[in-house]
This record gives sequence, C-alpha cells and structure tokens, in this order.
Amino acid sequence: MLRHSLGLVAGLLAFPALYAGIAWAAAEFEEQFSADSLGDPSLLNAVAVILAVGLVCALLCGTRISPLAALLPGAGLLTAGLWPLINYASMESVLPSWLQTDTTLDPVGPVLSMSLVLGPLLFVSALAPSRWRRWPEEPEMEMGGGSVSRPPLTERVEPAVAPRPIGGLTSDDPERTTTPFQRG
Repeated sequence: MLRHSLGLVAGLLAFPALYAGIAWAAAEFEEQFSADSLGDPSLLNAVAVILAVGLVCALLCGTRISPLAALLPGAGLLTAGLWPLINYASMESVLPSWLQTDTTLDPVGPVLSMSLVLGPLLFVSALAPSRWRRWPEEPEMEMGGGSVSRPPLTERVEPAVAPRPIGGLTSDDPERTTTPFQRG
C-alpha cells in the first residue's frame, strides 16, 4: 500500500511539472522556430526542457513504485488534449484566467499536440495488470525441520546426484551405445 501512496504523490507532482514543461518548450519552439533558426543556440533551452520531459515520462512509464505514478499524469495530459477537441465551450467556462487563450499554458496552444502524444503513452503504460501486482518477496525453501533462504542467483549449486544419461546407458558399457562417427 505504501508503494501506491508514493505513486499517487509522484503522479500528482509530475502532472503540473510535465504540463508546464511541455507548454513552455512548445511555445518557445513555435515562437523561435523557422528555417533560419536551425542551429540557433536560443533553441537549446527548449530542447533541454523537452528532453527532460521525455526523460521524466520514460521514468514514470518504467517505474517500479506504482502504476499510479504514470496513470495520473497520463490521464491529466490526455484530458488536457482531448477536452478542447471534444467540447471546447465547456472547458472554456471552467478554466481559470491564467489558463485562458494567449498564455503559455493555454490548452489549445502548442501544448495540445504534445499532450496528445505523451498522455496516452503514460496512461496505457499503467494499464498492464503485471504493474499492479506486488513484487514477490524472496521465497524460502524448507529443508528438514527449519526453513533456509534460497541461495543467491550468482552462486552455482551442484546437484546432489549426478545426472544419468538418457535411457539409463552409461559410457562404460560399449555394447549398448551407438557411435555415429568414428575416426581412424
């Protein structure tokens, strides 16, 4: 349960950071990007922010904390991308003034396309049933009257009895074996 609480906190903190990063970098690209600006060092800040957003999304998709860490920001970005496309009038009435049109954080601005890409990525990555299961603890093997923990995977354990050849044949019985190829 603790891991889901941590995932909830991580998801709630990640959504506004991702949204603001996407909105600012996308607005910078839209403002400065043209054929003449390729190679311009002023675009490096926007590139760095987009790369950081991509790194955070990759970490959220693959985190072992909880799938909530990817589900919540994914649902938020997906909602921010789909709501204006489905019913803009209803969204416009509930938006605060600092999210209205002609601002960097405008949901219909340059952030729209990036949220439609990253939202489903994060959301779907959290839907795998294996991500919701608890990670197995170290199993213990019972031997005799007590229990002994399993040896580490790096340690090789030899079997107690040597394996027998198939069919019960041994190498010291030349009459019962076949040799497909002999030299000399």
